[in-house]
Amino acid sequence: MGERGIREALSSAGVRVIDGEPDAVDHVVVGWDRDVTYAKLRTASLLIQRGARLVATNADPSFPAPEGFWPGAGALLAVLTTTSGVEAEVVGKPHPPLLLTALRRTGGEHPLVIGTGSRPTSPGRSRSDGTACSSCPV
Repeated sequence: MGERGIREALSSAGVRVIDGEPDAVDHVVVGWDRDVTYAKLRTASLLIQRGARLVATNADPSFPAPEGFWPGAGALLAVLTTTSGVEAEVVGKPHPPLLLTALRRTGGEHPLVIGTGSRPTSPGRSRSDGTACSSCPV
């Protein structure tokens, strides 16, 4: 569940992206999706209940738009976690998987890292391992 960016990133990493209503998948990946439907949410929930791992690109509850806030990936994620009872592994900022991968790729251990984002809570501090990331909202 997500838009072109996440779908292309997954495909380019060798992950087969499956649409429709499959009986089983290894992972359900949730990103921001302006075309989400009840059918997509229902299918994702059932797949998670059947054992698919739930992974989210971010847990932002809303997306700041010019006219106000729109539901974000976190709002979609909340539907799935509430329905399935399964917590997601969130891999985007400010969570450790993204920050630790960036640190490894740049050869750093814990250098000064400044994250940018559309909201003060997005780039903030990584929760589980204490990786510091100063905020710089744009």
